[in-house]
Amino acid sequence: MVARRVELSTYSEILGQKVGEEFARQGLVEHGYEADYKALAIAMLRYFVTTREKHRVEAPAALSLKFGEEQIIVLPDDVVVRSDGSRVFRRIRTGHSRSTEVEDVGAAAFVLAARQAFPDAVIELVHLSDETATPVSLTPKKLENRREKLAEFLADIRRGRFPAYPSAYACPGCPAFFICGPTPVGALPKKF
Repeated sequence: MVARRVELSTYSEILGQKVGEEFARQGLVEHGYEADYKALAIAMLRYFVTTREKHRVEAPAALSLKFGEEQIIVLPDDVVVRSDGSRVFRRIRTGHSRSTEVEDVGAAAFVLAARQAFPDAVIELVHLSDETATPVSLTPKKLENRREKLAEFLADIRRGRFPAYPSAYACPGCPAFFICGPTPVGALPKKF
């Protein structure tokens, strides 16, 4: 038991050190919420590590999904192989899960691409803030409906019809962590 405590203690120290180094690289040292962000980051990393325990980790590889001449490339964030040999393809998010996320067209594209390459694959949406790994299991009818919707989306894009729908959940690469748009004048109070 003592050896395990030393291992965990050493692991925690190393994790804290690595997070601190990354905060320095990203210019977050001496940020007003540095301690809070570090605590969040460390908690999320610890949970992520637990999702890989007792699994063999594989390097994620691009999965292809074709719709006629169109092709969607899906890149899982994480791939593990369970002891029974089944592959688990994961999409990892730092935020909280949304109730509709497991049935949207993005999840369907992920399922279709993964199962095309590995028919018995398990697909999971991992939300580090919630500490949840949610399996995506769509019925054959729902998968077919989403496939048709994806084909329509691709046809619309080909025709130049793809209006933007800004989203607090889906806007990729957003530099604003909690705030969309310009920061308001004055101090931002932290509410719990």
